[in-house]
Amino acid sequence: MLAASYRCDVEMRMASGTRGADAATGSEARRAGGVIRRIDELGRIVIPVEIRKRFGIRDRDPLEISIQGDSVVLTRPIDRCVFCSSLDELTAFHERSICAACISHLRGEVVSAT
Repeated sequence: MLAASYRCDVEMRMASGTRGADAATGSEARRAGGVIRRIDELGRIVIPVEIRKRFGIRDRDPLEISIQGDSVVLTRPIDRCVFCSSLDELTAFHERSICAACISHLRGEVVSAT
């Protein structure tokens, strides 16, 4: 994976009284800022296909969810070593990234069973 190639902001209006005016009557509605979707009973929300296509989001792609100010932000996670957070010489192991230095360090700590 590469560094974040896109960013999507979702505005949260938690304390404002405008929720009723902005709420959709159906499962989705369109407004000037985009598409409104409701969160289901399991806390999920569907990212519309137009947005997924625009940003190249495919099935099973990982997305990092974070908060910046009053916004919920979706970004592609930056691939880093799970041990030291290095970005250099990464190798995939069980869907995780490990840098060459940590692999070398781990090999040095392996004790032979014989």
